[in-house]
Amino acid sequence: MAEKVNLVKQVYQRTAFTNTVDTQFDNQTSNEFTQQIQTPSTQEFFNYYDLLFYQIPKEGPASHTTLIQRSQEYVGNQQINEEIDALIQEINGLRETVLQQQETIFNLTISGSV
Repeated sequence: MAEKVNLVKQVYQRTAFTNTVDTQFDNQTSNEFTQQIQTPSTQEFFNYYDLLFYQIPKEGPASHTTLIQRSQEYVGNQQINEEIDALIQEINGLRETVLQQQETIFNLTISGSV
């Protein structure tokens, strides 16, 4: 039970086409397209970030890792490097203390005091 459909195609000559169809491109042709995207405030950004936190992947082009790298590039790694240096110094100091304690235990064990 096919129904017959008649299609009508209207063909314009080049001059008739340019007289009928507006071929000029306007950047702002209607209000729908000219509405500017509102940049969120810093507080709004962090509100959105909190909402999206667990939806953002840990790694990849749009991820927490990317945010960290971009922030470090902007802020600089100076503070992080200083913190790492301080922690390394503390670890080295604790290693020296452990080594001294182990030497003390060894010496006491050899001398028979323990």
